[in-house]
Amino acid sequence: MLQFVREIPIRIVLQETPSSRRGFLFHLAAGFSRQDGQLDPLSGMSVNLMHVDSWLAEVKARAEQNSCSDLHGLMQAIRSELSGKATSQGAQLCSLMLREERGWSLSWSQDEDPAGIRWAYSHYLEMLPLTGNFELLRVSLTWLRPSSCDADLPHEGFKIMKSLQNTSGLSELLEKLKPFKGTTLSSGCLLEDIRIHLCSQDILLTL
Repeated sequence: MLQFVREIPIRIVLQETPSSRRGFLFHLAAGFSRQDGQLDPLSGMSVNLMHVDSWLAEVKARAEQNSCSDLHGLMQAIRSELSGKATSQGAQLCSLMLREERGWSLSWSQDEDPAGIRWAYSHYLEMLPLTGNFELLRVSLTWLRPSSCDADLPHEGFKIMKSLQNTSGLSELLEKLKPFKGTTLSSGCLLEDIRIHLCSQDILLTL
């Protein structure tokens, strides 16, 4: 399905408790298409991008005006608002991503899983063999999180990374990580994807 994607930066203040307050810079990317799948013969576009830009501007203004306490809920609220605006103009929201500047993201796709939101976190691991070169690894974990889930996914990732300490080489690392793929937490979250990026060599491995 052909979709047009627009992206804007959004500054979000997360305040889960009265004493905790953090700031995040997200890049919001939203993909739209026409409900009938047709293109406008004059513009060659499937959606009116002036409308899309105005929708995103309204979402940005609302999100930056107040602190939020739940990023999952914020994502659902943005999705609901943009879906409603798109439907009123004969379009549909196909995908949505909130990508944080420091490397983690929330995403939703109509085609892949309309019910859940994917959370991707990156964790770093230093591999220091007794012989050979040092390697910095970025391990990215992608969780499929249902709306009812209340798991602390960064903490779950840190527990996995802690189990990788004292790993002597890449082969051993892969063997230790393999059993975690497909893990389903009691909250219903599924670890559906694990990627290892060898930063100095720009090599990406996917389990």
